[in-house]
Amino acid sequence: MRQSIRLVYDGQLVEIDDAKPTDMALGWLRDRQLATGTKEGCNEGDCGACTVVLGRLGADGAIHYSAVNACILMLAQLDGAWLITVEDLGRDGVLDPIQQAMVDNNASQCGFCTPGFVMVTLAGQLSGSTLEAEAQLAGNLCRCTGYGGLLATARQALAAGKSQAWQDREDKIRPLLEDLQATGGFRLEHQGQVTEAPGNLDELLQAVAAAPNALLVAGATDVGLWLTKRLQQPALVIMTRYVTELQGIEVSDESIRIGSAVSYAQSASVLLDEYP
Repeated sequence: MRQSIRLVYDGQLVEIDDAKPTDMALGWLRDRQLATGTKEGCNEGDCGACTVVLGRLGADGAIHYSAVNACILMLAQLDGAWLITVEDLGRDGVLDPIQQAMVDNNASQCGFCTPGFVMVTLAGQLSGSTLEAEAQLAGNLCRCTGYGGLLATARQALAAGKSQAWQDREDKIRPLLEDLQATGGFRLEHQGQVTEAPGNLDELLQAVAAAPNALLVAGATDVGLWLTKRLQQPALVIMTRYVTELQGIEVSDESIRIGSAVSYAQSASVLLDEYP
């Protein structure tokens, strides 16, 4: 089992071999990469100022995008992903269309929340979201500007869809994600804390049998708060996110089987088909 986290960041493969369970994605971005466009607001996943976009290669060969709160996202959860931040947009003095729409619609006042709104809008655009703008922005808070311009920007971006320029970028990143997908699980040990991410069910069962009191983590939307607010220091975290057998959804005439590493967002569409 490898001894590092591997991800795509700033257009290239990155390896991290010194992460602890308490290291969060936001801290890594701001403190170690000096990528301070991603803001720390509430530090508990409520305000959206820290929103980044993750792209992951699906079984269908497509890149699937999601907006996540970097403040409660454990650094180890970036493994295998393409991490996209606001710094990836609008380079060389030319704004991304979403950023330009923010300007045109007077959608920024103090500017603190603006990167988060840009990124959650980008996630909807890249994923082909059919959500209304109000729903797409529902997890992000603005305290001074008002939502009129923000909603107008989101409507424009969602209607425009993914650009050819972004499609070209995907074509460059896809080989890197394919390389990451083939690397299996990992185990990190740093300063007395261990993060273990089994790559299959046998490895998971062995890890749990060896350490039955370990903290099991799937999405970490609760555990992230234990780390950032309660300041807990777990000695051993076992992650289920990368266990292949726990990622699937099977639908039959008699049942719907949802793997315990499947996210709410992934399962929602299947459940809504049966229970609209």
